[in-house]
Formats: sequence, structure tokens, C-alpha cells
Amino acid sequence: MNYNLLFLIPIALLVFGSFNIAFAVDNNCGVSVWTMFQLPPILGCIEDRLDALENQTVLDSTTASNLGSGHGIFASEVGNDLQFKSLVAGGNVTITSNATTITINSTASGGGGESNTASNVGGGSGWFKQKTGVDLEFRSVIAGSGINITDTTDDYTISANKIGQDIAEVSFSNTKTNIGTTYVDIYTATRHEEDYSFFDCGNMTEFIIVFDWDYVGTGNQQVRWVDLNNNANVLFETAIFTTDQFNAVTGWFDTPAWCTSTYFIEMQGKSSVGTDDPIIHGYKVMAR
Repeated sequence: MNYNLLFLIPIALLVFGSFNIAFAVDNNCGVSVWTMFQLPPILGCIEDRLDALENQTVLDSTTASNLGSGHGIFASEVGNDLQFKSLVAGGNVTITSNATTITINSTASGGGGESNTASNVGGGSGWFKQKTGVDLEFRSVIAGSGINITDTTDDYTISANKIGQDIAEVSFSNTKTNIGTTYVDIYTATRHEEDYSFFDCGNMTEFIIVFDWDYVGTGNQQVRWVDLNNNANVLFETAIFTTDQFNAVTGWFDTPAWCTSTYFIEMQGKSSVGTDDPIIHGYKVMAR
């Protein structure tokens, strides 16, 4: 046996072990036939690989989702960034937050919606009926017989119909032959019904007249009621007419300024054609 060769082997290992033969280590830190005794390059490769793994950023596969049926605050995931929507305070709302909580408050009076109801007070018939959900239901007001109801923006006015007291009435017919073109008394018989009817202006403020006039002729005819003792005091004068006036109603009128005490009244008429022959069937005066 060549003992000189055996002596050279350990010396060769020491010599070759002092060199960094990088090409002897592949990308996976594997060992070839040539480097099976070259430990330092292999250990250095493994250490580099461990350092690279330690410093590598690993993407997490975590995501997020919105639960329930309301509006979600999670928007999307971009890379490793979970993106959420912001909370914005709308009208009458404030949003405050600290390290652990988000507080949403209402700035409306009372801190939020009120739970209201309604009730009837006093001993009369109530208008409020009931509350159905958020709806306060009130009864309607209906005008019965002899009642008027009017309303404005802020008020309802309930008033009785204007029913007058019968203070003068003539119920017999009279033909005015050739009535003339100036006012003449319709009833002239002694002690006729007009003699027993009078206005007491101290106890009334309004009046209404209903009359029947049979138009006969071709002219413009007209009627008025005056103070029996002073015809200049005119209670009411109609517009001219050329047709029958059956159940004609003057409407309600305020008593004139001259009417301050008690007066007898009479009916007068005329036509633009003096030969007209109208027939008067009577009239009624009511006051209140």
C-alpha cells in the first residue's frame, strides 16, 4: 500500500476546504460529486435561503363581507388592503368616535322623533277619534239644518242660517192699470195690510224681501219699498226688469242709516212705458 498517498488525502481536504467553490452548489443548495466534502458553501446557501424566507412579505388571503340586508360598509379588497366606506352625517345627525366606538346622534329637538297622540278636553263632543299608526284621525264637522260652516287658513266659523222674523206681509193681488213712469203706491185701499206692518229698526240689523210681480206691458219696470211717511227714505230698490218676478228674493241687506226707530213701509212701482198694467200679488219682508 502506498502510504504516501494516504498522507496526502487529509492535506488535500484541508486545502480544498479553504476555497469557496460557489459553482459547486446549485440553486437548491444541492451537492455535486465535486463538492461532497465542501460543507461551507452548502451551509452558506441554506442560510441565505432562510434569510430570504424570513424577509419575504406573504399576502394574507383574508377578505371581508357585509352581513344582514342593510347598507354595507365594506367596499372591496385591493391587494392586501381591505377598503370600507366612510360614515357621513346627514341632516340633523352627528357622528363622533373614539378608540373603540362610533356614536350616531340626532340633533333634532328632543333628540329624535316624538311619539305623539291627541285627546279631547272639556265636556263637549270630541273631534279627535283615534291614532292609527302615525296618522291622527279627526272627525269631520257637517253642517246640519239651519247651520253654515265656513273655514279660513286658521279658523272654522259655525253660524246659523239667516232666518228672519216676518215683520211685514201683503197677500192680496192688485192690478196697476197705466202704472205711469214715476213711482206710485201699489196698495192704496183704506186700512190695507201695509197699515199694520212696521219696521222696528232698533231690534234688527238686516232684512230680506220676497215678492211676486206679474210683468204686463213693454217697458222697463222697477219696484221699491219706502218709509210710508217720508218716501225719500228708501229701504230697498230693485234693478229694472222685463220679465215676471215670482218669488223674487232681494237677498240680505243691512238696514239703511236712516232706519233708527219704528217705521211703516209701503211698496211702490213704475215703468218706462206709462201704459203698462202689471199685476202685483204681494210681498213679505223679514228681518233679523
